Amino acid sequence: MPRALLINPWIHDFAAYDFWARPLGLLELGSALRAMGYDVSLMDGLDLYYPGRRELPRRRENGSGRFDQTEVPKPAALKGIPRRFKRYGMPLSSFQTRLASQPKPEVILVSSVMTYWYTGVAETIAEVRRIFPETPVILGGVYATLLPEHARAHSGADMVAGGDFRVSLPPILRSLGLPGDFPDTEFFPAWDLYTKIPGAAIITGRGCPARCPYCAAPVMYPRLSPRAGRGDRGDRAAGQRLWGPGHRHF
Repeated sequence: MPRALLINPWIHDFAAYDFWARPLGLLELGSALRAMGYDVSLMDGLDLYYPGRRELPRRRENGSGRFDQTEVPKPAALKGIPRRFKRYGMPLSSFQTRLASQPKPEVILVSSVMTYWYTGVAETIAEVRRIFPETPVILGGVYATLLPEHARAHSGADMVAGGDFRVSLPPILRSLGLPGDFPDTEFFPAWDLYTKIPGAAIITGRGCPARCPYCAAPVMYPRLSPRAGRGDRGDRAAGQRLWGPGHRHF
């Protein structure tokens, strides 16, 4: 049984807040891989409930709240901004310990969201390579979909697979000698990959009625498509299954 390790990377930014952020696309991919016979595990760099933690960051009653955060050096292009640049998510030592405890996988699949968070993706992949230098790393998600050439040049991944994972991943997996034919069905996100989840997100539709000039949602989902009802497979045509985190897009 081939092993697949799914990774939700750290965020690098001046500010980030946890509005129930979960990598729905990545979890759906986890279910799809299981259906193909993979042994699937998850490393979520934004997970609050890692082993050995003592106290949670400040949280609200509704489950939203702060991420763990550590100041990191600013990229050269941001040096002139008078704010602290941070890594949001699991402390580096905790991430390294958990990663080192994982059985060696045959493939590692890393997700991504905002294009300007790419330095967090790159740092995450660098840590992955330090522990598993011979395992192929595939990057997917929003960043990989919108800026594939940039991702190939700067993420550190071996391969970039943007867009619908049913389309982009099969040829890559087969080229690695791994199972690559996804069943023709819908997949419920693999929430059980978490040891603890205080809440879960659901997909009610794809797209957005607004057309904000700074947002890529209309590029990925040109029309607003409410999710089809139970038994109606029309949901499949509503938009791509990107495998990045964030219930706003998946």
